[in-house]
Amino acid sequence: MSGREIASRVVILVIGAVTLTGCGGASSGQSIPGTTEITETETADISGNEITEPSEGLPENGVTENTADLPEDSPAHSAESEGEQISAAGTIPSVPTLPAMGSELSDFVPEGWELMDSVELDYNGDGITDYVGVQEVPRDVEKGEVGYDSTDFRILFAIESEGPGQYRLDFQNENLIPTWDEGGPFGDPYEPLTAEGNSFTTSAYGGSAWKWSETYTYTYRDGTWYLTWSEVFSMFGRYIVNEVTDDWEKGVRTRKIRSEDFDKDTVWMMEEAEMEAEGYDLEYELRLDEPPTLYQASKRWGSPPEQVTDWEVREIILAEGIELSREMIEMPGKSLLYNGIYYDEKGVLYTFCHDGQDEQQYYLAMYRWQDKSLHVLAKEEGPFTDNMKVYGDRIYYSAVYKSAENGENAEEDDGAVFRLNRINMDGTGKESVFETPYRDRQIEIMDISGGEIIVKVYIGEEPDPVYRMDIDGGNLRQIGQIPRE
Repeated sequence: MSGREIASRVVILVIGAVTLTGCGGASSGQSIPGTTEITETETADISGNEITEPSEGLPENGVTENTADLPEDSPAHSAESEGEQISAAGTIPSVPTLPAMGSELSDFVPEGWELMDSVELDYNGDGITDYVGVQEVPRDVEKGEVGYDSTDFRILFAIESEGPGQYRLDFQNENLIPTWDEGGPFGDPYEPLTAEGNSFTTSAYGGSAWKWSETYTYTYRDGTWYLTWSEVFSMFGRYIVNEVTDDWEKGVRTRKIRSEDFDKDTVWMMEEAEMEAEGYDLEYELRLDEPPTLYQASKRWGSPPEQVTDWEVREIILAEGIELSREMIEMPGKSLLYNGIYYDEKGVLYTFCHDGQDEQQYYLAMYRWQDKSLHVLAKEEGPFTDNMKVYGDRIYYSAVYKSAENGENAEEDDGAVFRLNRINMDGTGKESVFETPYRDRQIEIMDISGGEIIVKVYIGEEPDPVYRMDIDGGNLRQIGQIPRE
């Protein structure tokens, strides 16, 4: 799926230029002290081991040098434990944690909130009605009273029966339903829930002349909610520019793309049959990996950083070959929302730079949600692009490099090269996967799934070529260009 531009948390698919990240970006604006003293805690690290005073034995600057023993990646979120299914709603001060038990649907709506939508289904198969619902803080639209500000969220939740007149909270999630003010001129983008069998579907639609639409279906299997189908559109009027359909039942992603360089007056008047006859600039299919859980989907495609109120850094770990003091490292914070980042259920990737003795140095870092550790993973001579992905046990990113013709600064060199690299989660094993056959052209990772990568190279005045390759860069071939000739 294409990268998403998040503005007021509304998810809009775009096909646009990739920007460079470098010095001068937003700062967290937070003063995070040196390594926090950690007392006994029940918090587990990603591998499942207890965290016990990691501050002991750290140097005064709070940095652990060249440590390769990173925690293992977070396992897929499942319903094996109730605690895993119920989100940490307490990270958002204005969002309550819903009751764990109740006798009817209304028991799960806290004081000051209202149930705005719900559907009935028997997803646990016990013959008793279960519910999936959405709730929010009520507001008086006619009087212009909103009741909450844009930092608050709607709660998506499910309750399942545990016998007649008894219900258990299955999950709550504040990251999957857009709020009333996120639809643009169209107003509230929310569209009613639907349900069938052991599945429910969320939908949203918004924009103005440029419109977006998204539909997601979640299915309950073996005690876990999975995302099993999705369809996302970006369009001008009725003229579709980007269409992505994911069918995890079939294991196939279908993507259709048109160039954004078109005559808006012409397409505005086109009939649907004319649009279909025109076709798309590029169409392809890609094999999907395992379906994400509802929790994973919310961490990958929502806006998790908006929900974080505590950016405590308990430990800093530097990859081999990186030498930085704590004061040289930009700490994570709310600014990550605006710095062109990647985030998922494991953590958040971001970049920063530091003025060295001779020239600026650029760094890639990962903040891990669970154990609050910060890992500085890579250093490059030129700026990173804001297009990066985590796939499997590797991080994929692109950066600017000096050309072979001269030794000038890569950022200012007309012959600079953009290269797609991958590294292990601990920063080791760096490999070059792809390099642009052009100079001064940026790389966008359009898709990565099923052991393959789709990348687009931004040319500027000419059509942008699109390449397909294995995740190690092998089997490289051009599959088209946008716009097509």
